[in-house]
Amino acid sequence: MEYRIYYETSHAAAALVEKGEFEPALQMFHDLAHSDISDIDKALMCYNAANVCGKMKRVEDAIAWYDAGIAYEQPYMRFLVLEYKAFYFSELGRDAEALAIYEHLYRQPYVTESEKERLWKNITVMKNPRPT
Repeated sequence: MEYRIYYETSHAAAALVEKGEFEPALQMFHDLAHSDISDIDKALMCYNAANVCGKMKRVEDAIAWYDAGIAYEQPYMRFLVLEYKAFYFSELGRDAEALAIYEHLYRQPYVTESEKERLWKNITVMKNPRPT
């Protein structure tokens, strides 16, 4: 796929999300994720689709999209989508699952020190929630 087409399509889908037109945006992210773009870009499109599904309260679909994105990024030792999945779990109140992801990532040898700092802060918050 030509970069221009990828760029225009992804931005058009994002504009649809902003307008609350989730179904056509989701279809565009789906099509991009199943195109011939790079695996890392596919991972981002999966994240975008997960985010749209989250807005639509389609939790299981969102998790499936997160998992698809993770499958694309993992061979390259990237973890953006995985970290967003942890955040999504915390938003859902699924703190144990979020914490497990953060702790898993923290132990990975490819995580930079600055990334570890961010992950450690998330781990600390998850283990020591503020009283409500």
